[in-house]
Amino acid sequence: NNRQLRDLLNELVYELNRLGESASEGTFSIKIKTDHYRVFLNDILFFESIRKKVCLRTCGQEISFYDSLDNISKKLPNRFARCHRSFIVNLDKIESVHFADMTIKLKDGCRIPLSRTYRNSIQQILEA
Repeated sequence: NNRQLRDLLNELVYELNRLGESASEGTFSIKIKTDHYRVFLNDILFFESIRKKVCLRTCGQEISFYDSLDNISKKLPNRFARCHRSFIVNLDKIESVHFADMTIKLKDGCRIPLSRTYRNSIQQILEA
């Protein structure tokens, strides 16, 4: 029952995405075994690398899949930026950046780390 509902919802989301924005502009696609997921880019808060998996996080869900942040960053538009070796953040979801404690606070209240390596690039992007 849950599987049928999930498959139906996946199909519905896929069709809505297909009718709406093109996949390259408006959604991020993931294939996990036989399941296909499409997540609106506007809904994505960040990607986090955990061991050999990547966790895509939105306000309402987390999807874990096998990939690397390097591969993912090639598929994303410029409104996503690396802020740490383990994180890619959606710049549109940033509420504030705290350079003193090297964290980024997102609009949902979540905090993610900012590393020294990416500090200057994040600062330049936000000042532009």
